[in-house]
Amino acid sequence: MSSTRVQPDLRTLLLRSHAGLLAAQAVLVPVSFLLASVSPFGLVQPEETAVFDGLGLAGASRLAEAWLARPAARGALFVAWLALATAPALVALRALARRASEADDALVRDLARWTRRHALLPLLVLPMGALDLWICLVWGRMVVAGGSPYYDLPTPAALKGIPLAPFDHFSPYGPLSTWIDAALAFVAGGSPVALFLLHKASFAAAWLATLALIDRALAAASAERRAQAMLVFGWLPIGWLYWVGEGHNDGFMIAPLVAWLVLLREGRHALALPSLVASIAAKYATAPFLALELWAAARMPRERRRGYAVAAALSLAAVALLIAPLARDGSFLDPLLGQGSWKILTPSHALKTLVLWTTGANLRWKLADALVAAPLLGGLLAAGLRFARGARFDDAVRVVLLALLLATFVGMDRTWPWYLTWVLPVAALAETGALVQAVVALLAVAPLLSLLWLGTGWESGNAVAVATYLAWLPAFALVRRGGLVRPWTSG
Repeated sequence: MSSTRVQPDLRTLLLRSHAGLLAAQAVLVPVSFLLASVSPFGLVQPEETAVFDGLGLAGASRLAEAWLARPAARGALFVAWLALATAPALVALRALARRASEADDALVRDLARWTRRHALLPLLVLPMGALDLWICLVWGRMVVAGGSPYYDLPTPAALKGIPLAPFDHFSPYGPLSTWIDAALAFVAGGSPVALFLLHKASFAAAWLATLALIDRALAAASAERRAQAMLVFGWLPIGWLYWVGEGHNDGFMIAPLVAWLVLLREGRHALALPSLVASIAAKYATAPFLALELWAAARMPRERRRGYAVAAALSLAAVALLIAPLARDGSFLDPLLGQGSWKILTPSHALKTLVLWTTGANLRWKLADALVAAPLLGGLLAAGLRFARGARFDDAVRVVLLALLLATFVGMDRTWPWYLTWVLPVAALAETGALVQAVVALLAVAPLLSLLWLGTGWESGNAVAVATYLAWLPAFALVRRGGLVRPWTSG
């Protein structure tokens, strides 16, 4: 007598992947404390040691020093965790692609509820590499005390209870980010733990808002299309890991950018412009998109232009009010403009290193950058011309996607993995084809760039860059040939 094995339905498969992802997040919480407590480059960190001891975590610190003293051990632990966290997202995308006919509105509602849970456990994750979160905590305290992080160095009072040594650089961030830091510092009072958790909650709020905006933008699309966008943005580790887990403030720039795209699609220009201005005021990288906004606004009916002019005036006034208490002279932007040049972890860095290793030739930086930029510039020009002719939402999304890729790959001297979160929600919104499949594959492997910050012994970044971008190739083959991200046109 034979029995037929009943295959689980799509909802069951997605729920299993969701459970696997939550398990990976739960594992990350103690792993982050272990990795964070080990000095990655052999530095003495008395401030961090004091904080760990004060929280009763001295045992964890000693355990980490014993187990993870070798760079290879730290790197292996992170790579193993990343594989554990990425697999559920890829399995979920594969299940959706193979059982697309089972997707309906009820499933999308369940999927949205499950995805929102992905912002919870990362609240407890301790930053493992870069110090950006701790620095922002200090800058917020400085503003509350009457200082300006654009001119002043941190005081002992601002550093109190923060696992951070005194530092000598100023804020390159926009005034909106700085005032958010200050507001959270004011609410937290003198408690470093409260300040930490409030910042984490603000990053989670930005992540959740972006998730909701993506679903709003695709409200008229099929259930399968909406589910795929949700899986790309909300399940791949790169988003919740760096925004919520590691505590980078890029969400303050990207959430209003996505709001701008949504409002642009709805033709609500009087609200779209303030959203874009808020994005620019958080971090300045989205300023070039003002050209898109003004071009689209020029096509609006004449009777709506007065309201748009009022929105523009109010936006400029708001920016002036944000800057005025923080600026003392014309050097306000000097911390942004004066950032040191450190060519590292970009695709051109990987290309230059690979050419050197394989041929012994020293490829010029300008040539390496040009080889990376050429296809992106070509695509950007084509998308820009299409947008200029019709101002379509999908063309705007493609322009933004290509422009952000160009900025993170070539426009800046370094491609930190959290910079690539800029393209994550835009890729989820875009008409999918080979470009979006390549971007999704890149986003799946991009956290490997964090190996540099874990002190893996590859301090030059050469091996990290080459390993990450070479890993991109099989990831792209998996995404494209495996049909993990299906082609979609407007809708």
